Amino acid sequence: MTRYLGALAGVLLALLSPVAVFAEDCPLESIAVVTPRHQTTLYIDTNGSIAVPFEAEPGCVAEAKRVEFYLAQPGSTAFTSIGQDTAYPYRASYTFLGTTFDSPWTLRAVAVPEDTDADSVSVESTFTFVAVSDGTDSTGNGLPDAPFATLMGNTDIWRATGAFANGAYTLVGAASAMYGYAAAQEPYPTSTTISLASPHNSGQTLTVEASQSLLEEGERGMLIVAMAPDAISLMGDTEAARPVNAAPSSEMDPDAQYVQVSLLVSDDDGATYSAVAASRLAGHPLELTLSGLDLEGGEDYTLARYPTTIETVSGAIRIASATGSWASVANQETDYETGALTANLTSTGLFAPFAQAEVDSGGTSTGETTFWMILSPILLALGILEVADGSGPCFIATAAYGTPMAADIDTLRQFRDEVLLTSAGGSLAVDAYYRLSPPIADWVAASPVLAAIVRACLIPVLWLARIVMALPTATLTLVALVGVAFVFRRRHRKA
Repeated sequence: MTRYLGALAGVLLALLSPVAVFAEDCPLESIAVVTPRHQTTLYIDTNGSIAVPFEAEPGCVAEAKRVEFYLAQPGSTAFTSIGQDTAYPYRASYTFLGTTFDSPWTLRAVAVPEDTDADSVSVESTFTFVAVSDGTDSTGNGLPDAPFATLMGNTDIWRATGAFANGAYTLVGAASAMYGYAAAQEPYPTSTTISLASPHNSGQTLTVEASQSLLEEGERGMLIVAMAPDAISLMGDTEAARPVNAAPSSEMDPDAQYVQVSLLVSDDDGATYSAVAASRLAGHPLELTLSGLDLEGGEDYTLARYPTTIETVSGAIRIASATGSWASVANQETDYETGALTANLTSTGLFAPFAQAEVDSGGTSTGETTFWMILSPILLALGILEVADGSGPCFIATAAYGTPMAADIDTLRQFRDEVLLTSAGGSLAVDAYYRLSPPIADWVAASPVLAAIVRACLIPVLWLARIVMALPTATLTLVALVGVAFVFRRRHRKA
């Protein structure tokens, strides 16, 4: 069974591979600036030298040989080259010294085609710098006191340094505004990306990307990221005490970065806000890449998470820690050649890399792990781990019923939120389903026969889901184990 599921996963992942998307034959006719968006306001700290990232995307990546980046100062039509990139995603950065504030700068991105007979295409985007002051960061912690009130534009960006009196290093803080667009407002940004470079470790960079699909129409969001070489420099010794004392016995690298990742969501224009719901992140995880690390020695490294939040104290936000433990993040990869850790985050908090053998799997008990190992493949095969809400994509169960509002769909949604997403094993299964189900859902939606088959299969699954929500995990684990033992016993007798 495992062999067949693995083969199916391989086929589906191949279909979804970015390589397959970029390999299509298309002309190079356009290019768009991804960051900073046109008419963005960029809040920048004048006390530190912060590299500002730029990113552009050609309309046809397969036909682009490279992308060149140029800048023109306010009031000038003379552009200066700031770099080029030859691979997707196309990025460059520039450190602004003696910056002219409150006047628009112009970024020009030029896509040079592989075909020497074809013409290059270019686009220009303007953005304005505003100086970060004590009035916007009164605590000096590198984060805006009132992010929703400060970053009023839909794509405004914040970049600043901060320092705690007891911290050995300077931290780098960032915030990017997001907005829930209506379909009629297309084209709109598909994602928001924050890129930071460590001022202490040359070559170490952090990138966090949030899907625009995390927000509903009319909502405002705020992606907040901060990094520093140690937890105390990132959040102060009082808030760092819990994660530092709970940390594994030895870190991966004394020069590794501690990273805080948060996404705040507001439905009243920032008057009140809360952390993004776990159910949203399960379907659209935050993509984190921490590169330039020292991964020598051949050990297995893991990105671990400690529970933290963003809270408001005396009118200013800060990173606050909770009681908990470090746990390895699911769905991550290690590239020893480039020294990079990449992960899809289905929860926010404090992150740092450790030797994997010294980090637990998230506190999941042996019985619970066994239960989800047995149940998850069944649920994945029947396509019920995730169902779309009114604004999300169409997955298997929704495709089978033809509407996301069916009563059975509500049961499955409740099962996802109240059972699966409350455990490490269940969250892992949900995250895997998001990556496997979209093409299957398309087939189901296009075929009345397949839809009828899936609806029939969902009858016993709905019954099972209701039992799962009614009984404790220990009882269900025992039932699952008995069922597996019964199956193997029957096979043994037949043999």
